[in-house]
Amino acid sequence: MDRPSPSHWPLQLLLGWVNFAMTAPLIYLYLGLPLVMRQHGWSGTEIGLFQLAGLPAVLKFALGAPVDRWARGAHGYRHWSLVLMAGYAASLVGLACLGIEQAGFVPLFALAMLASLLGTWADAPVNALAIRCLPAEERQRAGIIRSAASSLAAVVGGGVMLMLQARAGWAWPFWALSGGLLLAALGLWLIPRATLAQADGVQARQVGVGQWLAYFSNAERRRWVVMLMLYFPFIGAAWVYLKPLLLDHGLPPEQVALVAGVLGGVVGAVG
Repeated sequence: MDRPSPSHWPLQLLLGWVNFAMTAPLIYLYLGLPLVMRQHGWSGTEIGLFQLAGLPAVLKFALGAPVDRWARGAHGYRHWSLVLMAGYAASLVGLACLGIEQAGFVPLFALAMLASLLGTWADAPVNALAIRCLPAEERQRAGIIRSAASSLAAVVGGGVMLMLQARAGWAWPFWALSGGLLLAALGLWLIPRATLAQADGVQARQVGVGQWLAYFSNAERRRWVVMLMLYFPFIGAAWVYLKPLLLDHGLPPEQVALVAGVLGGVVGAVG
């Protein structure tokens, strides 16, 4: 594979950081917090119901529709990204200020669902901005960088943040994750206007129902989609269940975070 053009490296790395900063909080909320909740005496039923806060991810295809309708080119996608990421960071700050000792199920669930909604929604304009700003030959590399960023987010959100919580307390992981989001938003805000103007000069390809039907007309693609739909929910369910189970069997929280979070995330990334 040819080396990326030097002029695209800053944008590629920025988009990688943005994807990492948006993914790590969601990983912490749904793969990290069950351990913390179990430490504080929450039942398995409550932990299971808490996972329903991730339902906005199922509606991601619908959340992208208003972005595509009302965004005006690359500048519009950037504005949508900044607003949604700011709201995402604010919801994490709310979780930091709430405190699990005083919070009941409902306020914690509501803030987690808000974070999930805004984090899922922000992904749409960020991806659209990447497609607009990067030429076609750079998009494969952008996908590789995104995959690496997601793997790193799994290690940080599912392990490192748990270790930080064990040492510094409930609020610190949320402060750290919201700070990462604000830095990512600052990076998007600093994208040169010339880059956005050049992106707006590229004719975007419109995708409609016909293109969707054509995509799924291929039998191999249909099988692949079905496999992904059946594969991840069961793996994710086992991963959510594992950490509280290890805690119940007497492993210290930091050891659970290291083994199941950090090392497990590294193995998953390598695999």
